[in-house]
Amino acid sequence: MVCWSRSRHLRISCCGLPFSVARFPPISLEVIQQEITTLDETTLRRLIAYAVVLQDRKAGQTAATLARKLDDPDPSRWVSLEELDRRLGLRPDELAP
Repeated sequence: MVCWSRSRHLRISCCGLPFSVARFPPISLEVIQQEITTLDETTLRRLIAYAVVLQDRKAGQTAATLARKLDDPDPSRWVSLEELDRRLGLRPDELAP
């Protein structure tokens, strides 16, 4: 079982043994960018590789979701091109002729 306590600690029960892990506040993008500038070349390459893997994973999930929606045989869940334009916030003058 996992839950957050009011003391900002993650409380976990594993194999019947309870323990807690400190929860740190979120780090700003500016702080992360400053820290990255101090990394040596090898560590920076590992970080970049990790970020690329995360991005590819998310892109794969997005592609799979889109493919599933495109292959949906149920017309009740389809939308017209006009509705799609509306949902995307496109104006008629922005559409290709």
